Amino acid sequence: MIYNVALTTLAVWRTGPASLVGDGASRWNEAIFARHSVRTYDGTPLAPDDASSLAGLRPERLGAARVRHVLIQGDRALERIMRGLVGSYGRIAGAPALVALIAQKSDSGHAPALGYLGQQVVLEAVSRGLSTCWVAGAFRRAAVGEFAELAEGEEVLCISPVGRPAETTGLRRLHDASLKWITPGYGKRKPLEEIVRGEVRAPWLQAALEAARWAPSAVNLQPWRFRVDESGGVAIECPAGPDSKQALDCGIAMANFAVAARAHGAPGAWELR
Repeated sequence: MIYNVALTTLAVWRTGPASLVGDGASRWNEAIFARHSVRTYDGTPLAPDDASSLAGLRPERLGAARVRHVLIQGDRALERIMRGLVGSYGRIAGAPALVALIAQKSDSGHAPALGYLGQQVVLEAVSRGLSTCWVAGAFRRAAVGEFAELAEGEEVLCISPVGRPAETTGLRRLHDASLKWITPGYGKRKPLEEIVRGEVRAPWLQAALEAARWAPSAVNLQPWRFRVDESGGVAIECPAGPDSKQALDCGIAMANFAVAARAHGAPGAWELR
């Protein structure tokens, strides 16, 4: 159990009526465990139905922070936005589209809100048979403004390529495999007893915590911690403030938790503290 750093309560889970977009809770719950990061794509353009679904998706919001997503398609856009330097860490290749995740950085709580929103878009893509990859670096943020109009104060914090995975061979396969060696904890997940304090009794809570455990995070650090009180109430804790990169990762885990909780018959919603 590693609680050797100061933790801040980011949000608490409140039971009660709540819903995700359409039948998202059931479809997206399956997508949580099917999702894995893909960096090499076959270049096939998105089908019109897939593009329409992603562009028009209205994800559930977390708090009042102004966050949004924009779907960008086309070779020129991808060439401008993705750096694509040979040998660069985490290089993305062949993606026919990407989702830009945008926040008003002056809004308190924008980081978890953007992670929460972005993960819903990712799960929608995966549920439609597409692949994704959270990317917080190795792209030109200014170039996104050429294809998505940004309001004053807005900033692109992350992107995710979207498309069909390619079969990797040769140098590309070697590059992708090398990430497993240079990324701390690549593909591994902390056990529940390391990230949860308190007794977990309800089956739905076990399922929701397991889903949160599988959330992606920067270099797989998994900064979130959950606290379960004697009455079964749940809080998520973060080692940094609500506008930090770690808080964005926590927002992703919160989305997974909410999806799984609702899919297992326990409606509710996160309340930012």
